[in-house]
Amino acid sequence: TLAHATFASRPEYEALSYTWGSPDQVKAVELNGYPVNIRENLWSALVNLRHAREERVLWIDAICINQADVEERNRQVQLMAYIYSRAATVIVWLGTLEDRYMVSPHTQQRGAMALEQDVLKELCNRPYWKRVWIVQEIGAATQLQVRWGTQSDSWEAFFLYARTRSIESVIAPALKLFNSREDRHGDSFLLANLMEACKESLCEEPRDKVYGYIGIAHDCQDGSLPIDYSKSLFELYEDVVQFYYRNKDHSSYF
Repeated sequence: TLAHATFASRPEYEALSYTWGSPDQVKAVELNGYPVNIRENLWSALVNLRHAREERVLWIDAICINQADVEERNRQVQLMAYIYSRAATVIVWLGTLEDRYMVSPHTQQRGAMALEQDVLKELCNRPYWKRVWIVQEIGAATQLQVRWGTQSDSWEAFFLYARTRSIESVIAPALKLFNSREDRHGDSFLLANLMEACKESLCEEPRDKVYGYIGIAHDCQDGSLPIDYSKSLFELYEDVVQFYYRNKDHSSYF
């Protein structure tokens, strides 16, 4: 069920952070009585995250934003950092594991601690970690849970075990910003520094190489670099250059 809510009503919800996956792999779900195609990775997340006996309220970009409506997309993407910051929990969905990686039921409650090094490395090599949008989704979150299949662990525990087993470096350099998640108010979160630190990150939409960081970039909170998907990539880059020319500290960027 797709429900509409305002922030004034203080809705309780969780937000999903995931990778869209291939557009060629889709599954049909029923949404408010109508069939809707979603990508297979999202379908897998919904199957594994649903509660058996009670409702679970999730905010998911592919469902909650009409991607074909440019004006709605502009508005919603502008709000995404706020949406993720207001979520009770942001769920980092890493997908499912093959049977050969599964642990016995009595060790599942130990989360990442129960995983062998090759399994943890497999999770750290997932395409998720190369996404542009995880920087904002993780950076804005107040509570994070890492989830794979039916197993989960806290963000802090997951990285503790990755660091202990010396495979933290497997994860994209962008995630170094969040090893401790204590630098969200420092210089690392200026737009230029985010773009530089995350230059190897990937996205389907080229303009998201900029728009993906505006929500958490300290120097963009005054609205001086608005999100507008009607602009061409060239026009956007012109806006970025003008943005830094207006910034008194633009010399270091250039």
